[in-house]
Amino acid sequence: MSQPASVRHVEWHEVAPWLLLFRVLSVALSLRVILLGTAGALVSWGGLELLQWGTQRVLYVESPAPGNALVRSAGVVNAYIPPQDAWQLAAPVREVTDWYAGLWQWWRGWLDFSMDWQRLLLWVLDGLWLLVVGSVFGGAIQRIAAARLGRHVWLGPRVAWQHVRKKLLSYWGAPLLPMVALCIGLGLLWLAGLFMRLTAGIAVVALFWPLVLIGTLLWVLLFLGLAFGWPLMWAALGTEQDADAWDAVSRGYASTLQRPFRYALYLVVAVLVGLAGWLLVYHVVGLTLYVSREAVLRAAGEDAAGLRESLFAAKAPSVGLFFGWLIVALNYLLHWISSGFAYGYFFAGATAIYLLLRRDTTQTPIDEVYLGEEDQSLQLPPLPTAPGTGSGPSANA
Repeated sequence: MSQPASVRHVEWHEVAPWLLLFRVLSVALSLRVILLGTAGALVSWGGLELLQWGTQRVLYVESPAPGNALVRSAGVVNAYIPPQDAWQLAAPVREVTDWYAGLWQWWRGWLDFSMDWQRLLLWVLDGLWLLVVGSVFGGAIQRIAAARLGRHVWLGPRVAWQHVRKKLLSYWGAPLLPMVALCIGLGLLWLAGLFMRLTAGIAVVALFWPLVLIGTLLWVLLFLGLAFGWPLMWAALGTEQDADAWDAVSRGYASTLQRPFRYALYLVVAVLVGLAGWLLVYHVVGLTLYVSREAVLRAAGEDAAGLRESLFAAKAPSVGLFFGWLIVALNYLLHWISSGFAYGYFFAGATAIYLLLRRDTTQTPIDEVYLGEEDQSLQLPPLPTAPGTGSGPSANA
């Protein structure tokens, strides 16, 4: 009769690999990722505002720049009040959705066929700017997240940027290749519409309408794969050894379209974990500003009353002093940490989802992340050779 065996250890990452998504929070809360995310959010916002300002004066476009909602939540903690119940703790959930509304607004532009050429130009410029900034800052965050989640190694921003720089053309080309294909598809549909202006055009197009529907269906699948898979393309570039733009596109579409329901499950878990992290960052930042405002400036007396109201309302200091502006700048910088966390968590979470989907589709272990030259630093130093046991001349003497 066999003796009952006791379980002494459980490999939870093998039993429930989706638990990897909970580790994303620790990556997004790390100082290096928050700094990279804050810088990326600031640069994204500055470029979008500059593009909107330029187009308003040159092209007279009055519509808001798509993507500015990405950073709109940076100033919501100006009027922070400590919550009094559990519901108020969860109130900022709506504000983080505004952060991601910018990306959603830009992708909706592909389906907005009523834009004039001025708005179309602004939409294209916004997309190119988000692509450039995202590849630099988001690519570095994904490189750090891949090394940490897969190999339990922390990479510095400089090392991550070096990796992105080597593959910068691939980071740009991976989402641009399917975008070019989408533009070609829209151009063919536009030509079919022009042909229908002819007398016999409607009859000819009607006969070939099944081909139009099939081509449009392929366009929709290409669009959905790109809209949900472009972060996975950059994650592949930050994870695989020899990945280029074409390989990243293939992996991004395979991860998205071959396992759509698994992708949706991972996405739901990542969103819930991210909301918990967002609430933590939001209230820590808000409490910091609240306590500094109420404890420090209230104790300063009546002389600082006007300064107190202006410095924490994102307005010019009433006293007009350089040091007042310095306090405003530091407060605003602290505000941006909330957006920095959201920016960093987005790319870190996409990396974790890519590692999980890669495991589901190709059975590749999660820890199979290429580190390149960094692998050498992870190896143990060679053991010293005992006298008389080596293979050199001294051993043969």
